Amino acid sequence: MSYQPQYLSLGDIPVQIPDDYSEEQKREALQVAEAEAELDLNDGASLNELPASIMPKIEIAMKQKATGELTSGAEAPDDVTLGDLSNDGTDKRDYSEMFDSNYQTIIAKIRNSDVLDDTRDDSAYTYTTHQTRSY
Repeated sequence: MSYQPQYLSLGDIPVQIPDDYSEEQKREALQVAEAEAELDLNDGASLNELPASIMPKIEIAMKQKATGELTSGAEAPDDVTLGDLSNDGTDKRDYSEMFDSNYQTIIAKIRNSDVLDDTRDDSAYTYTTHQTRSY
C-alpha cells in the first residue's frame, strides 16, 4: 500500500517549479518530508501534538523538503521540466539543495523559537533551592 500523507496533500507539492511528477513520486517525497519533520521537531512522534499555531510554518518547511526530494529524484536531466535548466543536471542539484536549505532554515528557526518549549513535559523533574542543614 502506498503512503498516505498525514499533513499535506499531493496537490501541495511541488512549490515554485512545474508539476511534472506522478502521484507516486509525490507520495514518496511527502513520506520523506513528513518523517523528517517529525524526527526534527518532535522526536519522531506525530506533529499533531505540537501547537496548532506552528503547523502552517511546519507545512511550509515540509513543502520545501518534499520539493527538494522531487527535484533530486530525477534520473536524467530531461526527466522533469524545471524551466531553463542546463543539460548536465547541475541546476537540478542546485534546486534540490536550495529547497533542502530552505527546509533546514525553517526548521532551525522553529527549534530556536520558544514555541516548542510549551510542549515539553518537565513534570518528571523536581527542582528545589531549599537546603537543609544539620546543627
